[in-house]
Amino acid sequence: MLTPTSQQRLGVRNRPDEPPLIQQTWENLLFAHWACDPDAVQRTLPPQLRVETWHGRAYVGVIPFYARNTRLRLASPVPLVSDFYELNVRTYVHDRNGTPGVWFYSLDCSQALAVAGARVAYSLPYYPAVVSTEQLVGNSVRYTCQREGQPRASEFRYTVGEALGQAAAETLEFFLIERYYLFSRSLAGRVYSARVWHQPYSLFKAQLGRWDDEMLRVNGLGAFTDQPAHVIFSKGVDVDIHAPHELASQEPVVWRA
Repeated sequence: MLTPTSQQRLGVRNRPDEPPLIQQTWENLLFAHWACDPDAVQRTLPPQLRVETWHGRAYVGVIPFYARNTRLRLASPVPLVSDFYELNVRTYVHDRNGTPGVWFYSLDCSQALAVAGARVAYSLPYYPAVVSTEQLVGNSVRYTCQREGQPRASEFRYTVGEALGQAAAETLEFFLIERYYLFSRSLAGRVYSARVWHQPYSLFKAQLGRWDDEMLRVNGLGAFTDQPAHVIFSKGVDVDIHAPHELASQEPVVWRA
């Protein structure tokens, strides 16, 4: 397998020529990441994908956020359906061509129709969940998520700090945050990829107070007792999500910087 080059990592940020299938806005994203053993992560992936590492370590992330104005392209958002909370658990991978992207272990969502639609359209492991957020004193936020059928909720309390601007190339922030492909696997074992385009994130410092590893353990990733290795926040981006394509049918990509 080819490994991603700097040119590829920058090239995937170019806006695709073809129109997207889905459009939405992601708001108030907390990115909390833990470093872990690459071999352990690789064992959780389909054979078509390889785990990506930063200085020899793989990363798994928990990302709670708010999705707004979800709609088909050229359609209008549907009241009470298009806005919902989501929490995803993910790691970072590349395909045989060196295309860097995200592998989702789970995406817990407060909107049942969004769960059903994403499972059918993208073969993504969405789960219904009860989610709540609360603005605490100052810039502090409390976010809780309890997957349907699970006995405990996951809780994150964090405070947003000063602005950092966009992630610079060849940094850990860029490696973790600037991702423009998702990968998924159907029940039949077929692996798919889809472009996810947005402007680069504007980032902010974040301090994580209360946290737990509930969602990591639910996904079979083991117990994480140490503080996250990296925490950062973004106020959000507008997102275009393109139609999925089966990975095996993709031709090698020629990247333009």
